[in-house]
Amino acid sequence: MAVGLVALAFAVAEGAGSNWVSVSVIGRHHVTATIGTLAYASFLTALTAGRWLGPAVLHRFGRVTVLRTAAAVAATGVALFAPGPSTGLAFAGSLLWGMGAALGFPVSMSTGADEPARAASRVSVITSIGYCGFVGGPPLIGFLGNRTTVGHALLVITVLMALSAVIAGTTRRSPDSRTQSGSDTQARTAVM
Repeated sequence: MAVGLVALAFAVAEGAGSNWVSVSVIGRHHVTATIGTLAYASFLTALTAGRWLGPAVLHRFGRVTVLRTAAAVAATGVALFAPGPSTGLAFAGSLLWGMGAALGFPVSMSTGADEPARAASRVSVITSIGYCGFVGGPPLIGFLGNRTTVGHALLVITVLMALSAVIAGTTRRSPDSRTQSGSDTQARTAVM
């Protein structure tokens, strides 16, 4: 299921950020743990802001546009962060990375719930695929980082974001689900 792959890509981006931002900043820039923690806090702040603003942005622009833009923002953030020659660029990159990673997983899950008759099975499949990214993404970055550097390994996320942007069209609401949810709403209104 392509929607599950979108969830997987964004889960890798979010999970890798949560696990590697502070470690990478401390290791590459030789800063204190406090600065590393602040870099991680900037990632989390952007992630939280993205989720707060998400419903309004989704309502205005739609899933596909939002996911493609989010993938581009996350990829840009990682591209700034990963080879970032300065701590300032690492902070800027972590902000963009967090903002971009914020909506991919939740939007993918809500896509699975579009068709009420199959919502439970679709959401469970998307969730299972997506959580593989949360669980497997950070160790994958560590494995690749041992062979190169963590900065280079993080660039895998840019590839995943590009792939998710390509298949983001699968999250588009089908005309059948709009009609079905509209008729469900009409039926509930008629009953009341």
